[in-house]
Amino acid sequence: FARYLQTNHFLNPDEPVIHIGIRKELKENFLKIIQLVKDEELTFQYDASGILLQLLGQINARKITNSIKDKDIESRIRLAKKYISDCLNQTIDPQKIATDMDISYSLFRKQFRKYTGFSPIQYQIELRLQKAKQMLTSSQYSIKEISIQLGFQSTYYFSRLFKQKTGKTPSEFRAGNKR
Repeated sequence: FARYLQTNHFLNPDEPVIHIGIRKELKENFLKIIQLVKDEELTFQYDASGILLQLLGQINARKITNSIKDKDIESRIRLAKKYISDCLNQTIDPQKIATDMDISYSLFRKQFRKYTGFSPIQYQIELRLQKAKQMLTSSQYSIKEISIQLGFQSTYYFSRLFKQKTGKTPSEFRAGNKR
């Protein structure tokens, strides 16, 4: 049976711990098994093995549920990334994005950082800077026009942030990367 569980990816020697949280029903079944083994009644092995199968089923169900939740969060983060990407020239409100996605802001922010490495605001700034680099090298827009098109508060703020992140001013970057 253990081999069956392993070949069906329930048990994985590379990941021996299954994170499912604390569940009342799991705890109760676990304690029942312990009590049966302590009491050593005539059929305790059969009773314990039956409860163990139920316990494994509950763990598997919890594992599947957690996996589905992760996929749901992942799809929501993908939608948030698309929304942020589409709104480069606007100030975003991460709390509103979380509300629109029907998840708490703290969970949204934590999961967004997990999947992207950035907070939602920082992610937007990184996308703006990438777009600015592209515009500096492939367009004739002035630095002021680029900063306005990308929704920066001011040309000064854009230039200062750009230099902070790239080590060069927008003008230096444009001069060194002209196509």
